[in-house]
Amino acid sequence: MVVAAIYIPEIIAPFLVVMGISFFYQYATNARLDAWEGGGTAWWHDLRPYHGTLLLLAGVLSFKKQKYAYVPLIIDIVFGTYTFMFIRPTPTVQRV
Repeated sequence: MVVAAIYIPEIIAPFLVVMGISFFYQYATNARLDAWEGGGTAWWHDLRPYHGTLLLLAGVLSFKKQKYAYVPLIIDIVFGTYTFMFIRPTPTVQRV
């Protein structure tokens, strides 16, 4: 998405806006709290507004063809990586 925001902002902008809105929708409606990709519980649920804000900001900046529209996406990558590595609860190991 970062590369697309740099080279084809007018194409990626609608996708970023829809993704940002979907993060807010999932947060507001408590949708997908039981996420299989997260091991059963969406530990990142409370972080969805942050991701949604960054995606919406990148989408709006892309629509306006701003030179630095990719920056919110870089921030989102750093934020997501940090929270995955240091905030995420440690998964428990189930013995058979």
